[in-house]
Amino acid sequence: MTAIETTMWDLHTPLPLSTSTLYPLVPLGVGTPLVESLTSYLKRLAHTHYVKVADLVRFCGTQTNAPVLLSTLQKLSRIDGITTSAQSWSELLSTLTCQEEVVCLTMNYWRPLLNPYRILRQHHAWCPLCYADAVQKESPLYEPLLWRLHCVEVCPVHDHRLVENCPTCGCQFTTLSNRAVIGYCPKCQHWLGNPSSAGKNTSVQADASQVVHAVGQLLLLAPCVNPTQWQPLSKVFPVVRQRQQVSYTRLERALHTGTSALTKLLSGQRQPSLEAFARLTAFSGDTFWELLAQPTHDTPLLVPHLLPVVRNEQMSLDDLLISRERLPGLSDIARHCGFETVTALRKAYPIQHDLLWQRIHEEQRLVLEQALQQSVPVVLSEWAQQHGYKTQDLYHHFYDLCLQVTQRFHMDKEARCRSYLQRILTGETFPTLTELRKALGVGDHYLSQHFAAELLVIEAKRQQQIQQTEALAGEYLNQVLAADDGSVSLEQIAQAVGKSRRYLKNNFPVQSQMLLSRRRAYIAQQVQATCDCIRQTVFDLHRQGIYPSVDRIHAVIGTWMIHGKAYRHAYIEAMTVCGHFPPSEQ
Repeated sequence: MTAIETTMWDLHTPLPLSTSTLYPLVPLGVGTPLVESLTSYLKRLAHTHYVKVADLVRFCGTQTNAPVLLSTLQKLSRIDGITTSAQSWSELLSTLTCQEEVVCLTMNYWRPLLNPYRILRQHHAWCPLCYADAVQKESPLYEPLLWRLHCVEVCPVHDHRLVENCPTCGCQFTTLSNRAVIGYCPKCQHWLGNPSSAGKNTSVQADASQVVHAVGQLLLLAPCVNPTQWQPLSKVFPVVRQRQQVSYTRLERALHTGTSALTKLLSGQRQPSLEAFARLTAFSGDTFWELLAQPTHDTPLLVPHLLPVVRNEQMSLDDLLISRERLPGLSDIARHCGFETVTALRKAYPIQHDLLWQRIHEEQRLVLEQALQQSVPVVLSEWAQQHGYKTQDLYHHFYDLCLQVTQRFHMDKEARCRSYLQRILTGETFPTLTELRKALGVGDHYLSQHFAAELLVIEAKRQQQIQQTEALAGEYLNQVLAADDGSVSLEQIAQAVGKSRRYLKNNFPVQSQMLLSRRRAYIAQQVQATCDCIRQTVFDLHRQGIYPSVDRIHAVIGTWMIHGKAYRHAYIEAMTVCGHFPPSEQ
């Protein structure tokens, strides 16, 4: 071999190939509000390897010394939330698949900011329309992390409420199970993407859509931000309250929280929940990064190319005027267009401001007129919230119309309650005040204030009915005590008077105790008589030369001796006397 040939050889040790232990499945939806959940990724990974979820979990446990394995798959469903297991599993699957974006598939990414309590929902939820669209477009099926969150009630794509019950078997189930397949019920194995199972959704409120939009903004930031660089959330709440110039009561209503919880949030004693911070975002009109980012940071908080995606482009006033959609309030429009107050908007664009005000004024009037035309009277606050208006604004501009809507509802409510009470007065059953409150859906104060006379009559008739029932029951008990020898049980007497055994014992303790004692004596007498009959039958058959078997005894006396311990003892005693003990199977 020549020297020229030897120089062409590569004698260096080859570098190892960068391969993954598991199939390098790419997470779906990263960088969007519909980012995939870690449990969905785990199910897709198991399906890719043609193994069950439990088998994949056991295999992953053999690849690390970390305590990532949990006792059941039901508990493993928590890896989508803010837990230690979520961090361990996301890091483990990222290592085994060589997919760095796996760490963005859980809410644990936001552990420095959010309260981990009540992050995830208890049962699995889904949008049937999303499943149907994925099949129609031939896209891969997966479960967004949004579906797993407790505060998310609607699908951001179709604006339909998420479904928790299987349309076929009606069961609820957890996200992870050994038979879990994305898009199918793990119990009946039927398809969950039937569009008819979504039904008509008319109960979606505006705040539910705002919450899911705010949460979606947070999820899309995961690949490009570092939550540790953001300021604590405890500093955000006082700033928003001061900027909006709102009271504690209004902030409580906006966040759906109580006074104590709000005080702890404002003082920094408690981290806010995901729902509270999402509602704060919707209330302030800002995005997550706008509330949390500090300008003093040296490092960028967002990837520059992502800024147009996160920050909605400000719509111009002219675009709003030609839009056919219902407009929000002027304060929201001013904030959306970059003005701090409505006054600043009016000074900058007086003509557009007046046109917008006239249009909003007319739309509010039409909304109130529609409320008066409804067949069923509506609650003004709910009607205003449903159409995106504030009740105080409607009262300020259309006091008379608002008063008509409110009076119509109260008159209908009063008429409905009065009609129900009249039916009660003419009936035979008189419920308690608690039962009336539940049946009518009103409070005790309302009933006492508007129907005090009817309540007095109902209560008097109810007490009279109770007294009559007690008198009849007592009379019947006395009749039984006078005529019966104990053959009638207390349960039979209770059925005869239409009451329970406990009722008789509580209201008639003396008579009930006498009946019970008489009943026990009667039963003991009957048992003793049956035992004597058994002995006599054994003796008679023995004298006749017939073996007194159990079947022959039963044929004579009609009582199975296995049903009573005393009967068996009497039989054995008689058989022993006759010399047939132990009895044989003859």
